[in-house]
Amino acid sequence: MKILNKLKEKRIEKLLKKIEPEVDKKLMELGLLKIENNEKKYAFGSAHTVKMVQKHILKEKYNIDLEVPKRNNITVD
Repeated sequence: MKILNKLKEKRIEKLLKKIEPEVDKKLMELGLLKIENNEKKYAFGSAHTVKMVQKHILKEKYNIDLEVPKRNNITVD
């Protein structure tokens, strides 16, 4: 089972790399990504949106349901 999960993770990593330009384009349209001096600059707090865009594209193009980690609830005493 662990071997299957590793193979699945590697496939997802390859697909994420493949769709990266499309994800970047969408994030730039949303104003969440700027490229300056060939360096990507993400807007503060955009990580969740990045994952949601990736999830949407993977589902649309490859019919893959990407599991997005649920937000951690952190409590401070």
